[in-house]
Amino acid sequence: MDPVRFVWRLVLSPAGAGAAGLYLAYEGLMAEHKRSSAGIVVATVFLVVSSVVNYVQEQSLARRMARTNLRLTQRLTALIGSLGEISGGGYEAWKVDLYTAHWRAGGSRAFPWFVRRRLVKQAAVSIISTVGIADSAALVDEGPLGRSFETQSAVMWFAPSARVADALDCSPHLKKETNAALEQVCGAIRTVPLTNHLDADCLGVVAVHVEPRFAPRFAGTMVLDECGTRLRAAALDLHQIITG
Repeated sequence: MDPVRFVWRLVLSPAGAGAAGLYLAYEGLMAEHKRSSAGIVVATVFLVVSSVVNYVQEQSLARRMARTNLRLTQRLTALIGSLGEISGGGYEAWKVDLYTAHWRAGGSRAFPWFVRRRLVKQAAVSIISTVGIADSAALVDEGPLGRSFETQSAVMWFAPSARVADALDCSPHLKKETNAALEQVCGAIRTVPLTNHLDADCLGVVAVHVEPRFAPRFAGTMVLDECGTRLRAAALDLHQIITG
């Protein structure tokens, strides 16, 4: 991303608004004769402008996503068909989820500490399966989805029943509670960050997964290079659809 564009987006992001709010709170704690009237006015105006800009951006993204929802669903459905081709016709087993990142208030270990980008499910497609990943912190933020988004890299996760070992398997690095919760709804997961062709501008994560009962049959398909190639191609198309 261009440095100037990055700084501009950071300043007008909720992080910038939060900094302005902290400054106003600091000024409010000072004695009246020590307060900076100019600083208070500037911070107040900035806070209002930042709030309006963020609101407009969120609304613009929501409208754009509504207009492109059909195209997203079509591409996710095509991905299921593509996975079915390389897995010997097991179309009914695959489920595809699209998560996009949104700024949300909350604690974070990195700056800014009071807001963070969190993954929100944007679309989900499956032929028959109705079992999906619950949108909880344990399964999304602390699981393979969150790990893929934070590292902006492909990640896999396999339940013990899958009987598959792969270097990209993140299960050894997750909490025992997270692995146990995932085993209730998933047998295997493969994710890829939703980036452009330069592996930049990450907007979220695309994940394919199967239910626990399908893990022994389809986990081997997930580790194939062909699976990764098709998933990456879908992520590029989805990124282009979202950004227009």
